[in-house]
This record gives sequence, structure tokens and C-alpha cells, in this order.
Amino acid sequence: MEAIDSARALRVAMAAVEKLKHDPTSLWRAELLGNPDLVGWGAQEFLSAGLVNVTRAIAKGGKLSKSEQVAVPQPKKKKTSYAVRVGPGGIDFSGIKAILGG
Repeated sequence: MEAIDSARALRVAMAAVEKLKHDPTSLWRAELLGNPDLVGWGAQEFLSAGLVNVTRAIAKGGKLSKSEQVAVPQPKKKKTSYAVRVGPGGIDFSGIKAILGG
């Protein structure tokens, strides 16, 4: 019976970790996306910010400047290298390993 309880506890823990990847209040999610300012920003907050910006633009009768817009944090783009480099130490396959997840 102990193995069954252990397997269930492991599934529950893995489900909790998986949920953190998608929870807008998760600092871990924000760190994965590369911007800690994303904590608290879920789909509802992004849509609300867009609605506020559109409403302000309509009220102004034109385009908003950056300072007039609601500042929406963005995930940082990850730099990926897909090149294979040949150097004095031989061939560097780090770009290929990144593609394959190695």
C-alpha cells in the first residue's frame, strides 16, 4: 500500500508544479518568462490593459504616446543560437543541443 500512496503523492506534487507554470500569481512563472514584473499579470489583466488603452485613445481622438499607455510587462525573448561553430577546440554543437533540448 505504501507504493500506491507514494505514487499518488508524486502525481499530486507534479500537478502542483505544472499549475505554477500557468498561474499568473506565480513568481516561478515570471522567472521562467524572464521578467519578474509579470507576477499578477494573467489573461484578464492583459485584456483590461488593452481595453484601457483603447478607451484612452478614443477619448483622445488619436494615437497614445508611450507615456499615456498602460505599461504592460512583456516576457523577455530568449536568445537561441542554432549555429555550429568550428574553433581551435573542435566543433561546438551547443546550438544543436539547444534545439534538441540537451
